[in-house]
Amino acid sequence: MPLGLWKSKWELLLEEMNRRDTKWRDERAAVEEERSEERAKADTKWREERAAVEERQSEERAMAEAARREERVAAEEGRNEERAAADAEWREYCTRKEAEFAETMRKSDARWDEFIVRSEERHAELLDRLDKNHSETMAAIKIAIEELRALRREVHEGTDAINALTEAVLKLIDRFDEWEGRPPGAGRMGPRSA
Repeated sequence: MPLGLWKSKWELLLEEMNRRDTKWRDERAAVEEERSEERAKADTKWREERAAVEERQSEERAMAEAARREERVAAEEGRNEERAAADAEWREYCTRKEAEFAETMRKSDARWDEFIVRSEERHAELLDRLDKNHSETMAAIKIAIEELRALRREVHEGTDAINALTEAVLKLIDRFDEWEGRPPGAGRMGPRSA
């Protein structure tokens, strides 16, 4: 080789290393590219599988939700029917009890009206009896008053007669006193009559 055209070992070694490095980098880039493609394919496949799984789960969830909704609707219809039956039974019970109460109130009102009529009759009888008793009592009181007045008159007349007799007896005693020579009224106690 002509002078200046030959390369040293180091240069050759450096070129070899550069060539290997470039080759390694190219291989590495190809491997990375393959891996990226594989990763992209795997990622695409995973996404597709995931989408399919999610779609399947969504469908299952939708079916389960639809089944739950149907069960809820059926249960609600059953409860509504039970409520309607209970309401009808309650209304029938209330109607029956209201009829019984109305009948009881009608009987009670009839008994009360009868009681009022009987009470008014009794009150009228009592008032008549009281009027008669009052009239009889007033007549008896008038008779008693007349008798009392008559008795008083008799007592006054008797008192007057007794007083007259007493005075006559005292005058008689005074005459006997004079006849016997004693002063009049000496034998008697109390004040001397005129």
